[in-house]
Order: sequence, then C-alpha cells, then structure tokens
Amino acid sequence: MRDSMFYLMHRDVVVGAFILDPSYSMRTLKIRDDAREHLPVSVKDEHALRTWLLDRGIPVTRKGFKKDFGDIDPFVLMVNDLGLSLTDHYWIRPVDYEKGWKDVNLYENDFKEAYSLDLDTGRNMFDLRNKTNFVPSTSLKGDLKKKWIIREGGVRSLVKGNHGESCIQSLSEVLASEIHRRQKKAHVAYGLVHISSDGVPIVGCMCDAFTAERVEFVSAYDLIGLVKKPNTMSYYEFFVETCGQCGVDVRAFLEYQILTDFVISNTDRHLNNLGLLRDPETLEFIGAAPIFDSGNSMFYRNDYVPVGRGLLEIEVTSFFSTEMKLLKQVRDRQRIDISLLPSGPYVYQLLAKDDKLSDERKERTVKAYEKKIDYLNDFMNGAAIWDRKYKG
Repeated sequence: MRDSMFYLMHRDVVVGAFILDPSYSMRTLKIRDDAREHLPVSVKDEHALRTWLLDRGIPVTRKGFKKDFGDIDPFVLMVNDLGLSLTDHYWIRPVDYEKGWKDVNLYENDFKEAYSLDLDTGRNMFDLRNKTNFVPSTSLKGDLKKKWIIREGGVRSLVKGNHGESCIQSLSEVLASEIHRRQKKAHVAYGLVHISSDGVPIVGCMCDAFTAERVEFVSAYDLIGLVKKPNTMSYYEFFVETCGQCGVDVRAFLEYQILTDFVISNTDRHLNNLGLLRDPETLEFIGAAPIFDSGNSMFYRNDYVPVGRGLLEIEVTSFFSTEMKLLKQVRDRQRIDISLLPSGPYVYQLLAKDDKLSDERKERTVKAYEKKIDYLNDFMNGAAIWDRKYKG
C-alpha cells in the first residue's frame, strides 16, 4: 500500500492538496495560494483546513453509527464518497481522478441513498435510482438518522428520523413550517413521511434541499471565523456585523427567528443551522438562508413540560445560553403577527399523530405553547418578561 494524494476542490477550482497514508492518516497538507478566495470562509491556514476536513464526516454520535458502519472512521467514509455534499460545493478529488464537478456533483448526478433510514416505499413511491456509489449522507451533520434521496422529478430531499420512539421532532418541524408559511417568511417546508428505522415503522419528516447548482450554504459558524471577534462584542452582534460586511442585513431575519423559536421552545438554534447563501462561482452572498432545522422543539426530550415561570427559564444552544438572553437582542418586537400563529387545537391535532404521546402530555404541551404565546404578546407590548417582578 502506498500513500495517496488528494485535492480539495471547490467545484473545479483546486484549493489545496493533502496526502493520506494507507491508514488514512493525513501526513501533509498544503493550501494553494492563488485559490485562497475559494477556501471555506473560516479557513485561514493549513491547521484550520485540516480541522475542517476532519470534521466534515458524519459525527460518531449519530444514532446507529456503530451498527451501520462498525469501526470505520467517519473521515474514511467521507473521503471514499469524495466528500460530496448537498450543502456546499466542496469535494475531494484523488490526484489521478479525471472527472470534474459536472461529473460528480449531486445536483445533476444520481446517487445512492444512505444506510439505515429506509423509506417505506409502500406508502412513499420515491425513485431512489441507485446508480452511483456516492452516499451524500456521509457529510451530513447532526445526531439524528438522516439521508438524502432523489424524488420524482429529480428533487433532492432530506429524510430525518427522531430521538426515541416519539415523533415529536418531526411534528415540530411541521409546526415551524406552518408558522413561517402563515407569516410569509422564507423557510424550508417540512412534511411528514412514513419510514422505517431499524425495521420499526415510524413517522419522520422530509424537506427539499435549499441549495442548488448555483447556490451553496455558508453557516454562521463559518462566517464568524472570517475575522477575529472583538472581545467587547457578543457573537450575535458580531454575526450581524459580519453578514453586513458580506452585503446582507440579517437583523430583521434573526429577530423574527428568535420570536418564533421562543413560541415553539426551540432549544437548538446552533450556529450550523443558520447562515447565508452564496453563489459558488462569483462567491457573492445572495442573502440569508431560509429557516430550517427546528425539530428540537416542543420539549421533545423532556420528561416533563415546564409551566409558569419555568417556561421563561429554558436553556438553549445558540448565540446565548437562554431564551431570555436571546429575546433581549430583539430591537423590533413587532417582527411577528401574533394573530397568525396556529391555534392550540391545531397543535393538539398535530400532536395527535404521535401515538407514543399520552393525552396528558399532549394537553400539557399545548398549554405550554399557548402560554408562550401569552408571554410573547406581553413582550410585544413592552413587558420585560425576564424580570422577576413580571407577573405574567
């Protein structure tokens, strides 16, 4: 066995090269100086590029990873699938590989579905067209089982499962989609699908890709790595300022997202599930990415549903550690039309699709949702709902 050399590509631009030994350990890595503008936006040197490459594979915390892949390293899986993604336009080309972007990109070429999350084709007649060895789910982030498929008409769609037996994460995605649809805000629309996970029929969710052949996603996590953050500035304001320097004003978008995440108690608006869209050829930023990935909501992993002031003490993974700290960033409290929010009975009917939830749990969840709307209404009318003196 010999060492192997690979190029990191951005479409058909060579941005760097690295050598792997037979055990797939990275021996050397070099950035191409005349192509630095095509590097991932957070990458400034070889050390950062090495970290970026090693982090591109499936997280080992992915549910069912050991069962699906055994002891295979995620990096090895990713390299074997050329590092292809339906998020950005980067990929890995062996030095003796003669094909280019038009031959391998997942927007114009068919691919094979991933491993353990199988569609119930008796109810969802999707054409998976297993014509290549590329499995784009090997570059998908997150711990949930998920995979990309090709639906009728060539539509690229992402299918996701849930934590545990309940499908409340999938239901939360549908609820968030309905909220944004009524508010007429840019979002990724999710629908429910019948799928099988480890041979067990479950309800999951599906959405279409929001990237395309001339659109790629750049995460907030990468964007805040563009320049060094001043110690006096929060990551939230730093992200707003960075996007402004890229020609995109995101403040109104972020404030709306904070308000709607508060209503559904989304605890996981981390910096990889929001960002900007970019033209991969001109490298010009197009605008904010549509709202997506809102499934960690509606107390999906809680053994109990908070009540009263407990609903104002929810911790989150985001720019700040709590919902209240996020709400304090909102300058225009009228970013949302509260009259257009789905009603409690609508939410109950949605939760009724989950036969793993008790009636009591559904009722408590709906009451919490309605109470959050009450709190939001007070907030929109000027109340400092984070104040202990607040008597909402």
